[in-house]
Amino acid sequence: MDTAVRLAGRVTPTDARMVKTGFDLVTYRLNLHLNHLISSGRLAQARKLFDQMPQNAFSLNRMLCGYFRFGNLPAAEALFRAAPHRDAVTWTVMMRALTEYGRGPDAVSLFRDMLREGVAPDCVAVNTVLNVPECGVATLHPFVAKLGLGTNVVVCNTLLDAYCKHGLLAAGRRVFLEMPNRDSVTYNAMIMGCSREGLHSEALELFAAMRRAGLGASQFTFSSMLTVATGMADLQLGHQIHGLVARATSVHNVFVNNSLLDFYSKCDSLGDLKQLFDEMSERDNVSYNVMIAAYTWNRCASTVLKLFREMQKLGFDRWALPYASLLSVAGSLLDIQIGKQIHAQLVLLGLASEDLVGNALIDMYSKCGMLDAAKANFANKSEKTVVSWTQLITGYIQNGQHEDAVQLFCDMRRADLCPDSATCSSIMKASSSLAMIGLGRQIHSYLIKSGHMCSVFSGSALLDMYGKCGCLDETLRTFDEMPEKNSITWNAVISAYAQYGQAKNAIRMFESMLHCGLYPDPVTFLSVLGACSHNGLAKDCMKYFDLMKHHYCISPWKEHYSCVIDTLGRAGCFDELQKVLGEMPFEADPIIWSSILHSCKIHGNQDLATVAAEKLFSMAPTDATTYVILSNIYAKAGQWEDAARVKKIMRDRGVRKESGSSWVEIKQKIYSFSSNDHTNPMIAEIKEELERLYKEMEKLGYEPDTSCALHLVDDELKLESLKYHSERLAIGFALINTPPGTPIRVMKNLTACLDCHAAIKMISKIVNRDIINTLLLRAVPGLNDVGKALLGPVSEQVMVLQNIGTSVLVSPNQLPELHQLLAEAAKLLNTEAPDLYIRQNPVPNAYTLAINGKKPFIVVHTSLVELLTRKELQAVLAHELGHLKCDHGVWLTFANILTMGAYTVPGFGMVAGFLEEQLYRWLRAAELTCDRAALLVVQDPKVVISVLMKLAGGCPSLADQLNVDAFLEQARSYDKAASNPFGWYIRNAQTRELSHPLPVMRARPSGVDSQWLVYETEECFDLE
Repeated sequence: MDTAVRLAGRVTPTDARMVKTGFDLVTYRLNLHLNHLISSGRLAQARKLFDQMPQNAFSLNRMLCGYFRFGNLPAAEALFRAAPHRDAVTWTVMMRALTEYGRGPDAVSLFRDMLREGVAPDCVAVNTVLNVPECGVATLHPFVAKLGLGTNVVVCNTLLDAYCKHGLLAAGRRVFLEMPNRDSVTYNAMIMGCSREGLHSEALELFAAMRRAGLGASQFTFSSMLTVATGMADLQLGHQIHGLVARATSVHNVFVNNSLLDFYSKCDSLGDLKQLFDEMSERDNVSYNVMIAAYTWNRCASTVLKLFREMQKLGFDRWALPYASLLSVAGSLLDIQIGKQIHAQLVLLGLASEDLVGNALIDMYSKCGMLDAAKANFANKSEKTVVSWTQLITGYIQNGQHEDAVQLFCDMRRADLCPDSATCSSIMKASSSLAMIGLGRQIHSYLIKSGHMCSVFSGSALLDMYGKCGCLDETLRTFDEMPEKNSITWNAVISAYAQYGQAKNAIRMFESMLHCGLYPDPVTFLSVLGACSHNGLAKDCMKYFDLMKHHYCISPWKEHYSCVIDTLGRAGCFDELQKVLGEMPFEADPIIWSSILHSCKIHGNQDLATVAAEKLFSMAPTDATTYVILSNIYAKAGQWEDAARVKKIMRDRGVRKESGSSWVEIKQKIYSFSSNDHTNPMIAEIKEELERLYKEMEKLGYEPDTSCALHLVDDELKLESLKYHSERLAIGFALINTPPGTPIRVMKNLTACLDCHAAIKMISKIVNRDIINTLLLRAVPGLNDVGKALLGPVSEQVMVLQNIGTSVLVSPNQLPELHQLLAEAAKLLNTEAPDLYIRQNPVPNAYTLAINGKKPFIVVHTSLVELLTRKELQAVLAHELGHLKCDHGVWLTFANILTMGAYTVPGFGMVAGFLEEQLYRWLRAAELTCDRAALLVVQDPKVVISVLMKLAGGCPSLADQLNVDAFLEQARSYDKAASNPFGWYIRNAQTRELSHPLPVMRARPSGVDSQWLVYETEECFDLE
């Protein structure tokens, strides 16, 4: 109290006047000293004085402000709670402090406490709480009107701004229209709200109305209007706003100029950007950051480095320097030295752990091929965000480590992080490179559920993935379903058609793109030219090449020239090729010369081949393809000495030919194969399958093209080499380990040879033999219509009366265990479960009946249910589902009616005899096909073989004495007995009139036993 007494004793003339007016002199003087102590940071002395002196609202509020200013929020809260008398200012000060400290919900709660204590808030208090993001503006609006502040322009402006910031533009618009008075702040808030919501036309109208009202535009007005111009991509509008800024002398500041810089950078107007930057009298770190970001985006690396050094010389704060942009430049230039120097500087400054910088380091090291360093930076991050994971995943993909990228993506999902559109786009590149169409479809499903499909960026990546995986139908369907399309999406579809060799459709899509008013870019023409190249359309290729250069004024890239040269070379137009080669504004690279060399091999142009090879020897001396092709060209021409010389050069230089390798995905697992690889544990089964296919191919007229093999070996070795190229091994493996009807997608590191192209086409026909037989049946004139006409009454009389009328329908409430077995099998085969009926019958059997347009159903006899275990019964159900999966449909019903004796139906006997042999032949093939569906579901070959064994000679009383291995040995004995001509004749006579192959034939090593693959159990991520 001594301090208070001492201060009270000093009286000045001003104090005397205050006493006369009734002012408390002591309190006044003490408050002045309190304010002095707080301003100088002596909070302990200030608090001591505060506790000793007579207190009023001013002293309380000043003490609270002191605590807030110096960061002691707990002391301020304790003082506030203990204060006996708090006015509106006290409450407002406390709410503002809580808001500034990021405690918005507490500020709103304090506002409610203020109302409960009966303290009437003023406009400042209302504005304070309205500026809190969590305020619930719609709830507070009626209260504002009740307080009589509905006409206060400051409060209304804050209310309007709050509505707009919360995305409630319609409510904000009502506030705007109801305001009796509006100022420039009112218009600014409304313009910014429209700008955020993309309502650019309305924002322009508001700006015009503001100018008509005679209100001056502020720096925030111009900034908002530049955002509108950016959203509209209207460079002319931006120039007009720039002119208004130049005439408005009151807003010539760095903030507006930075907004202009940002506008020009986003419009890629580098000329305007540089001119404005050079004219700016004042620049801050934002100015430089915008410039560096713009030049980084446009890959102007030298300019970026110059600007960065200028920033360092000017002494900008270390936090303001754009290290992330500079790291991006280092990555783009593949300059690891610059990248390491920046990294070292970041470590010294203590900035390497910052999230933005850490992600940029991962990106830089990935682009420079230093994945270990990228992984180390990723591991050192204290918090791994979605962006961090995405950067590392992208790095793996950029370095060709696609399988590791997929594994990392799985790890990210296990970390409970939700991928964004950038993550999905990156992982779709990996799935397309690995032909993992299953993973791609899961990503597609996730994009739909997460709402990212609305993004053109995600949609374009999805189109690219489907196109590269060979799913043209899904590419087109996805394209049609996209709500928004741009040139990138059109390019992806054109590229998909090109990859499929459908040049005419690619060109048609290009023309449709032009009709939609979209402007083609260099990538568009690259896809069109690529389509022409794949199909040898030399005239069309030159037509679109000239269109690109002369009509659209697009300067061709090397890739464009490469497509044109490849097309002309494939067509044998070597004169035109050399003319285009001479017109190129740059030197031909190894890709172009390699294309020329391949064309010379096709057409036997030895002179040009020698020139191309010499170029490649100097440009890419370690590329084995050049040596092999040139050697083969010499060998084909009979110049054996020259061929041997090239081989010797290749050996002397230590060049080794890259081994051809292919890979295929089965159940989200990648299986790799190399040419003539004998290390695969299933190589014997694969070769057996391929040998079987080759015999079928020979019957169809297949003759191996030995020109695709090495010329310096004998014919027998050539044939042996062609048989086991990597892609054929992958196909053989997939055929024996996937159910029928499953598309096989094989990826290869090298171009497939011509013989493999021909062989794969023929294999595709052979493995779909049940479909081919179905088509043969449908090709009989009028047979399909006759079948439908006959099956209509047959289905009603035979199926309904004999099966449905005397059977029990399986459902969740009736025979639920069987219903569950069917549902599980249908889910695994990705098909809709049909109805299932159990029928009393002593003959163990099951069959499927279906008519086009009718819902199919399966019938199982009770004797079969008693004979089999539950797992074996599920195999039978999966077999029947296989018929539906393969769309055997009406022809399966035809065959089943024959086997049930239904051909006695009037009118059917005339065609039954004609069709019986063909239908039985088809049905036997279909049964073998559907055994694979059973294998896929039960995933145990012994279960399926046990079913066949019990059908051959089992009964419930003997079931436990049957032996699968012994039955397999019996099957092998049958094959051996039927291997001679007499045995073959007996076997054919024995099976000719059977609807099903013999059980021993279905179980033999070339049947079920060799079709099996023990799938590895893997932990799969869930995108649902």
